Amino acid sequence: DLQDVLLFFAETYKFNIIIDPGVTGKVTCRLKQVPWDQALDLILRQHGLAMEVEGRIFHAFDLK
Repeated sequence: DLQDVLLFFAETYKFNIIIDPGVTGKVTCRLKQVPWDQALDLILRQHGLAMEVEGRIFHAFDLK
């Protein structure tokens, strides 16, 4: 589940995250030696999503 992946990134890389209710989808990926922020950006873009960063708070939202 996409929300679970986003929460995993937040837990692993120690940042706060707010996920809009419209952020849904499935993720299947295998990434090696990719910076976490690049991987996160790619996953979001594949789902038509974006993220704003304000300090240590990340906000994931639908671009529609």
